[in-house]
Amino acid sequence: MSNGEGCICNAYGECECACDADWTDQRVYDLQDEVSALRKSKWHNVENILPSQFENVLMYDGYDIAHGYYELHVFEPFCPDMVMHVITHWMPVPDLPLTEEQQIAYDAAFK
Repeated sequence: MSNGEGCICNAYGECECACDADWTDQRVYDLQDEVSALRKSKWHNVENILPSQFENVLMYDGYDIAHGYYELHVFEPFCPDMVMHVITHWMPVPDLPLTEEQQIAYDAAFK
């Protein structure tokens, strides 16, 4: 809910609300969802944004792509024998494709 929907104290605005209703404009939540979706769907330059600690990522060094994680400001490939040069880009590991039946079950559970 947003814009005071569910306010039980009949306030006219957030500044006079005493019941902790959510007065955030729905557009803010919509934009947050869009940013989250974009963040999950593309390569990111390490100069602009870094992953969260221990996040599983695909990393690219200009030559190779490896699967690994980010920890303590270092990209670590899961394969210990993999030699990576300076990592230039990363992206979250994408979700596996779902069958139609799996997608229906997922949508029912999480939407």
